[in-house]
Amino acid sequence: MRRLPFGAVRTDRLPRVKWLDLHNLLAIVTLAWAVVVGLTGVINTWADLVLKVGQADQLASMVAPYRGKPPATPSARLQAVVETAQRAAPQMALDLITIVVLAAGLYLWMGRRRMAADDRIAAFEPVSAAVPQGRPAE
Repeated sequence: MRRLPFGAVRTDRLPRVKWLDLHNLLAIVTLAWAVVVGLTGVINTWADLVLKVGQADQLASMVAPYRGKPPATPSARLQAVVETAQRAAPQMALDLITIVVLAAGLYLWMGRRRMAADDRIAAFEPVSAAVPQGRPAE
């Protein structure tokens, strides 16, 4: 038996061979789809378990130094932060506030939704850094 390329349907042969090729193609595509759907289900099912393990292990060790201490008070109100940002860049129309958590701390990412990501990143980098201008987001 000779080897055929994937998805080849021999239409020049008997109808029985053509239907066999179509049957085999449908079977392998269906099997691949079922495996993807099955693995997605497994991942979605295990997501809660993985989250709970992380909460029990890593989150518990992160909050251990704060156990028994009073809750933290907010250091700044969001409106005060927005007003400071608008004074610093009055030409920027603020319609999106996203909280970005980095290793160095918590930052507010404020900007326009219709700006390209490169332009938003360039706004926070030093002036000497050369960043290519991105195209507007659609």
